[in-house]
Amino acid sequence: MERRLWFKAKTHGWGWTAATWEGWVATAIFAAAFGLWIAYWVHNTGDGQPSLFLGFVPLLLLIGGFILLCLAKGEKPRWSWGRNKGRGI
Repeated sequence: MERRLWFKAKTHGWGWTAATWEGWVATAIFAAAFGLWIAYWVHNTGDGQPSLFLGFVPLLLLIGGFILLCLAKGEKPRWSWGRNKGRGI
């Protein structure tokens, strides 16, 4: 049985784009969690000096987790200059 990929490699550059509804849901959850954490962090810094540890470490964990999900459920990442490379187009 063929593995169903949630994320396809981008046409130009390096990385992934969502290819199925599962990929889009995962991307939406990631974006919402990222935005909510930023809003929470900004709202709860009374003196304007956010804690580096409390602010950035959760974001790094969130981003790292999303990258691991993309690696597990997506195509192998590679640099791409486009699909028509080498065809003279």
